[in-house]
Amino acid sequence: MLSDQTNEASTTSSSSLICEELGHLPKTLRTELIPFELKYTSIEKAKLLEKLKEARNELIKAKAKREERKDKYSSLQNEVEELKKKLEVVREERDQAIGERFMMKAKILEQDTYHDIIKNNLQLEEKLVQIKLEHATLSQELESSLDDLECLKSLVKIRDNELLHISKEMEKAIKQKDLLNEKLGNYPSPMNQKLAPKGRFGVSSIAHIGSMFSKPPITSGLSLRVDNPKILPANNRIIKSRIDLDQGSKDWSSAKSFKAKEENTSSLN
Repeated sequence: MLSDQTNEASTTSSSSLICEELGHLPKTLRTELIPFELKYTSIEKAKLLEKLKEARNELIKAKAKREERKDKYSSLQNEVEELKKKLEVVREERDQAIGERFMMKAKILEQDTYHDIIKNNLQLEEKLVQIKLEHATLSQELESSLDDLECLKSLVKIRDNELLHISKEMEKAIKQKDLLNEKLGNYPSPMNQKLAPKGRFGVSSIAHIGSMFSKPPITSGLSLRVDNPKILPANNRIIKSRIDLDQGSKDWSSAKSFKAKEENTSSLN
């Protein structure tokens, strides 16, 4: 009903408007143009009605979205109110916990055991620092003693090689001397062979060499650290072994000179 009424009202209004617009034309032209104008206005009217329907549909959709947004906004407001209440409860609990913490701290500070614990902690920290320093010094001393041990090992190897060389040279010298005695006919008597002391190489001449080396010990060589009293015995042993090695090197030089003298005497004979 409403649509029919609107259509009739629109047709009457459109016809009246057409008559007003074509009033300045002759009557014959007006009668010819009125149907054309009515047809044109009906087409425009249909287009406008379609646009009106689209606008109404969009308006309905917008209203529905508005209702949905209102519902969402109300639900969000309710959530915000709940969160505010929870936040207030949490703040109250936090303030209460802070107050309890201060009360407990004050009670702890009033007790003597707390101060004793702090003192013990400081003492333990100082002891820990001392232990670390001692560990560092001992590690340095251990490294130095290991270096000294390596030096001693190398010196012992050198001395062993020297002793082997000396033994070989002395055996050669003994053989040469025996050959010279055989050539010259100087054979030792059986009594002298019994009385002559036997040395390491089974001859009497080698045993006499030890009397040539009665010299005071020489403490030359690498310097050892003896700052720590805990490692004094070890250092003393190292010093003694080095003194023996120095004495052995001196013995080796004197043995070489003795061999040279024997060679000179044998060549003269």
